[in-house]
Amino acid sequence: MAIMVALLTVPVESQVTIYSDSQVNIFGIEKILQYNQRQLRRIHKMKNKDLLLTIRQLVIVKHLEFRLVKIKGHSGNTGNDLVDDLAKTALAKNLERFRLVNFHTLNSFIMINPLW
Repeated sequence: MAIMVALLTVPVESQVTIYSDSQVNIFGIEKILQYNQRQLRRIHKMKNKDLLLTIRQLVIVKHLEFRLVKIKGHSGNTGNDLVDDLAKTALAKNLERFRLVNFHTLNSFIMINPLW
């Protein structure tokens, strides 16, 4: 999600380098960017396919020169450690806000898919 939000904010025709400690995310994004239109049906077996397709669309539509770089996680970097702590605290406090929305009038859960 963070990578997608970052791509939403960059101007068209930018050079973008994103550093991530998640090899799984890097692999998934690189894989979907390599697919041609015909190969995209393979994505149905992938996790987070909506996010991956949105990232792909942003890279293509904005004509981005896009690069992902793997960095070592938990490097002891003061800023990185502070952000990790803040994210964990925010998640613990706001966990309920990130679940499916339960509309009591319908007495069921409804999945909401945001569009950009």
